[in-house]
Amino acid sequence: MAGASLVGVCTHGHMKGLGAYTSLIENISKVLDANGWSSLDEVRGLTLKRIAERAANGKTAVVEPQVPLVNHGDCILCKKCEQVCVYDAIVIEDKVQISADRCYGCGLCVSICPTDAMSQSYY
Repeated sequence: MAGASLVGVCTHGHMKGLGAYTSLIENISKVLDANGWSSLDEVRGLTLKRIAERAANGKTAVVEPQVPLVNHGDCILCKKCEQVCVYDAIVIEDKVQISADRCYGCGLCVSICPTDAMSQSYY
């Protein structure tokens, strides 16, 4: 949506298996259909347009890394976030602990959480 013609999805396959790519393609097709888009070409660049719209309404994007927030009540301590963090910023003992010094705010942990216990906002 930001304008890239190629995205990296290797982590998705590592975490979910090769069938994840079939699911990914099916879900992309559903999103395109639901929004009336016929191809990804119609989606490319929408993020930049939305950033401009938000800026016009007084909302600006945060450009510093945002350490994810954890709702410990929803967390099942599955350790998926800890496993995927390439910066070793997450340690799970009795609860999820994220090092603000090590976290780059990439959001991979947020996207992999099966219970949506993690969140992150850049606006």
